[in-house]
Amino acid sequence: MQCKIPVKIIVLNNNFWVWCQWQQLFFDSRYSFTELTNPDFCKIAEAYSIPAQKVTLYEELSDALDNLINCQTSCFLEVVVEREENVFPMVPTEAGVGDILLE
Repeated sequence: MQCKIPVKIIVLNNNFWVWCQWQQLFFDSRYSFTELTNPDFCKIAEAYSIPAQKVTLYEELSDALDNLINCQTSCFLEVVVEREENVFPMVPTEAGVGDILLE
């Protein structure tokens, strides 16, 4: 904001440390010390005069992304996702790129 650069910021927030898919896929869903109490990210963005929006429903996502893309200034979007929503592609622990998981 300070430099007037229209940076678009998206946080995919599952309220856990990193993605739990590692523990889900490789460690029989044994979750340990991963749940977080996060700050209000939108309030932090707004404290820097960055317009912010939080999306909790899939039906809101398309409009929120349109708003983000069309914003003429920096803009922040927090997308709340399910705890066990996995992100692909990913490379498993101690594996090479040839072992990438697509689903």
